[in-house]
Amino acid sequence: MAVSYVGGSGPKPLLTLQRIPAGKGETTVAIEVLKDLYQRHWRYCDIITVDALYAKAPFINEVLSQYKDVVVRVKQENYEIIKDADALFEHQSNMVL
Repeated sequence: MAVSYVGGSGPKPLLTLQRIPAGKGETTVAIEVLKDLYQRHWRYCDIITVDALYAKAPFINEVLSQYKDVVVRVKQENYEIIKDADALFEHQSNMVL
């Protein structure tokens, strides 16, 4: 699992690189990586962008507990995730879907 900055021009610093050990899931390792980054430097970023694999409550809750925003990119064939999220967050004014 790799975490790096994106956008702009020029090379992007790699914040961390970690092998996913046998028996651990990618999401579990991602949560551990986020906790480690936050402990080492709590302002490592403001927004975390991930793919639909991370559209799970434990991962999103960890991001939110670090007072960061999360953007989950969902492909058209995973539209059910969008409908579920829309129903869950319909009463929150700061959510953009």
